[in-house]
Amino acid sequence: MKPYHQHLLETHSQTRDTPPENMPRLSDSQIAAYLDKMLQTAPLANGTTCRIGGSLQLFNSLLRFMDAAIACDLTKLKDELSLPEDHVKQPLWRHLPLLDHYFHSLYSDDFNNCPATQLFFDLLPQTRFRYGPFSIFNPALPLADNKRLLVSQHSFLDLVTCIQSEAIRINLPHRMQSWQLPVNCNILRANAYESYLFKRTPEITLIELMLTYPQSAMANGDDLDHRMTLIEEQKLQDQKAKLNQTSATEQEEAFPVIPPDTLKRDLAMLLGGMKHKTIFRGKIGHATSMEWSRSGGHFARIMLFFDTPLGNEETLLLGDQIGDYFSERTNGRMACLNCGWNPVDYPETGRIQANDVEKRTHLLRRLLLWAQKHQFLNIKASAGFRTFTTSDIPQKWREPHQPKNSIRKALPLTEHGHITA
Repeated sequence: MKPYHQHLLETHSQTRDTPPENMPRLSDSQIAAYLDKMLQTAPLANGTTCRIGGSLQLFNSLLRFMDAAIACDLTKLKDELSLPEDHVKQPLWRHLPLLDHYFHSLYSDDFNNCPATQLFFDLLPQTRFRYGPFSIFNPALPLADNKRLLVSQHSFLDLVTCIQSEAIRINLPHRMQSWQLPVNCNILRANAYESYLFKRTPEITLIELMLTYPQSAMANGDDLDHRMTLIEEQKLQDQKAKLNQTSATEQEEAFPVIPPDTLKRDLAMLLGGMKHKTIFRGKIGHATSMEWSRSGGHFARIMLFFDTPLGNEETLLLGDQIGDYFSERTNGRMACLNCGWNPVDYPETGRIQANDVEKRTHLLRRLLLWAQKHQFLNIKASAGFRTFTTSDIPQKWREPHQPKNSIRKALPLTEHGHITA
């Protein structure tokens, strides 16, 4: 009979670490970087953005810890307790001094965490760990340094043991599979849509816009400082409530945030009004991403695809005209930022030819960022509607064996199916 940690590793890796064959997708670290940027985006009154708050890229490290904890051999881990400090041990031990950082940096009641990270946040506050040596719970533990290290290692072993046993009890692989299902459907859609565009036409023009609400924008530096203070206070309240196993006290909304249903309604109105406008002549499709930041609430990103080859200046001009139209159509409620003016951060914008592998890779990467952004957490306020959409693929352009999706193989991938660009 297989050791339970080995069985759990095999089933767990099938649900998250091994992407379906020939399906380009982005790595956890790439998604963590995108989430970090999205969630910390703060809208400014001039239509641009800045970033506030701490980094969320530790999510990638936390996921690696959970994978390693589930995969490790507990017998070997226990044997390593008696080894000298300078002896080479399993990489899992590297996470020991990071446990408090994972909690302080990442836990917030704003998020629905994937089952793997939620398991970590549920186990760590338990009494057996709460009064242990981890600095997040008891920074003034009166022990000598060498004794503290030994106690920490034993508590760490206990935590890993709990992770493995609890993962089996709650059937973590099945929960991860259910969590990943919408993301995998989005990945299929993104791949199929990028493939469809260049089957339909050998060259497209891409205009990309970010749609925000000026009333959610920060007025000045004082407003920025005020929002940062409120966000950090709420985050600390959430963490204390989690540690004490109580409900967090919700702060009253101290700055204007647009409800998600308002954004959904406005976006549907804009997309539905394109058909008879001359500035959208030649449009063959679109993709949208509904996103959220702590300081500005919900906002949207939209790609518009045209089969008319346009020069760089023409593309920028058309993007600005469309942005003005969107603002006018919403009676000034929305502000539009033309991403084409920033080709360094948005290299997919502009003209893309079917044989331009580099540009197509940038395009698919952007679509996958939108498709996979909820890979290991989503926003509670975003529940109930799709946050990644594309226009329909016409029937005649669909693969006969896959009516709605097709998997493309042309872009450079790593051995695990991750896009390299």
